Amino acid sequence: MPYSRLIDNFRTHFQAENQPSLAFTVLKKISHHKTARRLAQSSLRLYQSTGLQKTARHLNLPRLLHLDKMDRLLSDYVEPTVLKDYYPATTTCKGSVGLFVGCMGEMLDSETVNAAIKVLTAVGFNVYVPSQQTCCGALALHSGDKITADSLANINTEAFGEQPLTAIITIASGCGSQ
Repeated sequence: MPYSRLIDNFRTHFQAENQPSLAFTVLKKISHHKTARRLAQSSLRLYQSTGLQKTARHLNLPRLLHLDKMDRLLSDYVEPTVLKDYYPATTTCKGSVGLFVGCMGEMLDSETVNAAIKVLTAVGFNVYVPSQQTCCGALALHSGDKITADSLANINTEAFGEQPLTAIITIASGCGSQ
């Protein structure tokens, strides 16, 4: 039984008849656009460093605005590292890999991205992190937007297709399965 295809088809029909939540709409916008991600990153820094987050939580605003689930998932702001396109192996080279960081990896999980690069280069892999990569499309597909998901997949295929790679590695499990 092709469950994933049945579920994706259902979601496409469901999306056409229902409005997505505000939180999902914001998350989708941030995940698909680098400019929106940078703005969100700056906003997160402001929200957490000025005490706005503590005040909002004290006043119960996230729950009142139906953003409580999203607010609980926010990690503490960490200044992101600007990623280079290429990191050479630091020992005998075994091959080259592409590192797919996902739309949120660079913004919310830079420590894991940097650790992955460090481990991969230490065990002998050149690591390519194409700046042209974008969201994997899982959010779009799971919300029933197959056209956007396919478009994002094509962008990523082109971004990683420029180098002869042994493998493409991802730190985001959802992106890997997409």
